[in-house]
Amino acid sequence: YSSVDLSAFKAYQKPKVRKVKVVKPSVDEIKSSFGKGADKVFKALSSAPPEEVERAFKEKGFFEVEGLKIYPNHVELREQEIKETGRRFFPHVVEPSFGAERLLYAVLEYAYSKVKDRVVMRIPRDLAPLQAAVFPIVSKEELVKEAKKIYQKLIHEGFEVFYDEEGSIGRRYARADEAGIPVAITVDRQTLEDETVTLRDRDSWKQIRVKESSVGDKLREYFEEGAPFEALS
Repeated sequence: YSSVDLSAFKAYQKPKVRKVKVVKPSVDEIKSSFGKGADKVFKALSSAPPEEVERAFKEKGFFEVEGLKIYPNHVELREQEIKETGRRFFPHVVEPSFGAERLLYAVLEYAYSKVKDRVVMRIPRDLAPLQAAVFPIVSKEELVKEAKKIYQKLIHEGFEVFYDEEGSIGRRYARADEAGIPVAITVDRQTLEDETVTLRDRDSWKQIRVKESSVGDKLREYFEEGAPFEALS
């Protein structure tokens, strides 16, 4: 289109010699047969693959291009050796650019979903920036104290944990779902009686009760061993 050769040349370390088939037009025969259309035939033959010309001769007895039938007497198919010092090719560019922003966008787009008009970010458990959230069911002193004790214990064990006691428990669950936190841990009045807490799954909204002392082990099963949520009970 630009009338400029955009190919690049890459030299070989050592020249290569190979045999190729070439199509050599028979000038006199072509001019005699095609007259003013000879130039069209010469141009067509200059770009015709020799293998295709040879195959057409064997199968049909002629090679047709743009409505013109070219017969074996119009060309000479010969094999000759050529010496190549390199090769010409058209460069193309692949952009393997995967910065943090693109990867983050891909994760968020994959994770985004809506359940009953609520946004739930279903970030895969091994990518979620926050692994668990700890909530006292209400902001009562004894429940807050117990919830913060669990929160600090999980932080000490190496988990990425979020603590929240603002607003209703339903709103806090919704905020955790929107932040993509896979597991919510809720401390309620039963916790004070039997030392159990509620684990809530972000994706299914299912809840199970486990011993407060086993929360760390349950989270390790879930995040490190890939255990299904239901298997934690």
